[in-house]
Amino acid sequence: MFKDELLFFVVMLGVFLIILFSIFLYLVMKKTRETKKRDVIESYKEEFQLPLFHFLREGVEEVEVGRDPL
Repeated sequence: MFKDELLFFVVMLGVFLIILFSIFLYLVMKKTRETKKRDVIESYKEEFQLPLFHFLREGVEEVEVGRDPL
């Protein structure tokens, strides 16, 4: 009887560890994707900051802005 309870505990512990590890991997992958997207957005902001400033100040368009969704 004790052996069956121990086996049940080990199996349940394994299932919970697999679930927790899966959630951890999902969150790491999601954070990595968000970080890459944020880096692209920051690079766009840096690239277009000066031309946008000149456009707002002088009304002169220096750079053609693409239709990228970011």
